[in-house]
Amino acid sequence: MRNHDLFSLSLFVAICETRSISRAAERMNIVASAASRRVGLLEHEAGLPLLIRRPHGVEPTSAGLIVLRYARDVMHLGQQVEAALEDHRSGASGLIRVFASSSVLVECLAADLATFARDHPAIKIDLEERPSADTLEALYRKQADVGVVVAGSDTGGLTSFPYAHDLLAVAMPFDHPLARRDKVRFAEALRRRPCGAGAGDGRPPPLGRTVAGLRARPPGPGAGP
Repeated sequence: MRNHDLFSLSLFVAICETRSISRAAERMNIVASAASRRVGLLEHEAGLPLLIRRPHGVEPTSAGLIVLRYARDVMHLGQQVEAALEDHRSGASGLIRVFASSSVLVECLAADLATFARDHPAIKIDLEERPSADTLEALYRKQADVGVVVAGSDTGGLTSFPYAHDLLAVAMPFDHPLARRDKVRFAEALRRRPCGAGAGDGRPPPLGRTVAGLRARPPGPGAGP
C-alpha cells in the first residue's frame, strides 16, 4: 500500500471508529460518496475487502484490522513529525531519546536530566522507562540515542561509559543467623536463598549471573553452610 495518503488513512480510521461511512465522512468534512470512493481505492490497492457492509453500519474485515493498525501507526508518526516541526519552529535545536530503568531514574538520572535540561533548554529530552534488555534493543535498533543499563550487560557494538553506582542491601528477619553480624559478605548472603529486585528494574540479569558465579566457587576456609 504505497500509494495511500494520510487523509484516506485518517478517513478509514474514522470509519472503523464510528462504524459508519456517512458519519466518518461528516467528521472528515467530505461527502459520503467521496468517502466510499476512497475506501474503494484502499481496497483495490490492498487487493482484499477491508470493510463488511452490515444493515446498521460497517465493520473492518481481518484485512481491515491490519490496515487499521497500520493507519493508526502512520497517523501517530505524522503527529510526531508535526510535533518535531513545531519544536523546530519554536527554536528547539535537537531531540535526545533516553531509555533507562526505573531504579536508575529514581537514584540519579532524573536529577541529572533536570540539570541538563536547565543548561540546554533548546534540546528536548524524550525519556522512556525500560528494563536493560529493552534499552539495549532500542539502542541497536536506533530507537534510542542514550541508554542507561546495569553493569554486566552485553554492550557489544555500542560505546559505553561508567555512569553511577547502585547500593545493594541485605534484608533479613531479626532471628536470622546473619542478623547478629555487623557486616555480611555478598557471597555469604548468597549461600541462603536470596530474593532479588523485582523484574523490570534492570538489575536481576547481572545479579543472577553474579549469583551463579559465586555459587560455582568452592567455599573458602571457615565458610559456613
